[in-house]
Amino acid sequence: MKRIAFVTESKNRPEKPMPAYQFYAGPNNRWVKGIVDYMEAREFPHEHIYFLSLVKEEVIHYEQEISSEDYEAVEYYSSKKKSKLTQQIKQLLKSYTDEHNGQIYVELHLSRSNYSFLTRILEDMDIPYHVEADGIPLGPKQTHYKQLIQEELDRKRIREIQREKWSLTSLIKEKTPQEAKHILDTFAPKAKLFGVEDLFQELRDNLKKHYQADRDMRKAREEADELAIKEDTTGELEDFFRNQYSISNLFEDIDQYENLKSKYGKAIAKLQRALIKREYESQNRHKLQGTLLKIQIALLK
Repeated sequence: MKRIAFVTESKNRPEKPMPAYQFYAGPNNRWVKGIVDYMEAREFPHEHIYFLSLVKEEVIHYEQEISSEDYEAVEYYSSKKKSKLTQQIKQLLKSYTDEHNGQIYVELHLSRSNYSFLTRILEDMDIPYHVEADGIPLGPKQTHYKQLIQEELDRKRIREIQREKWSLTSLIKEKTPQEAKHILDTFAPKAKLFGVEDLFQELRDNLKKHYQADRDMRKAREEADELAIKEDTTGELEDFFRNQYSISNLFEDIDQYENLKSKYGKAIAKLQRALIKREYESQNRHKLQGTLLKIQIALLK
């Protein structure tokens, strides 16, 4: 549904020509300034915002340039003197309804009492509308718009945080130690904001354990390989070591295992130790993956 906004004019009359939203939102009219600030905070499309001038009997585009010379010396209007403005509004509304198949919604940022003719037009055309700050006295209207602006900024911040959480979630693909380090380096300062501070600490701890287990595994394997080369001159032990990557794999051929152990007991013992270290490393990696999964799930909430 296409949303458009009608905004009241003000008595602000700068001498220099300027866009309407600056012309009306001067320091002497905090209400209209609040309206303009609210529109900007929402990033409301400028092409769908219009000021309604009762004095000039004119629909004025948000960015249309105007000056004090456009106004008559005596700024007085009569309730009977609205035919021109009424016609312009009806034409504008009709163009919107035609273009958007009647799916439009009108925001009114003005005084209902001064613009009662406008609400009648909208009702006659069966166009839904809302009068913002309706019933609020003129003085507190600025406070009302400040509250609206703050609410809008809060919503934007929430959306930004959600998008950042989704961005983080998208980085967890293979759940590798490299991903874990990148996530910690990039998003650790925002862990509390995302509500995953405890999980980030768990990830940090598990990554540290992974690095230690990986170092232990590599060192144990290097020691085993070095001893195998030293003890075996035939190459049979080297060939056997090359195919060993788990404790269960070590005993697939028990006869071969027993034969090699009887010849190279120390080297086989070193290999067993290296494979145990490898299993520990694998377990730590799984814990790391589990923590990354928990972070992904937490970020979806």
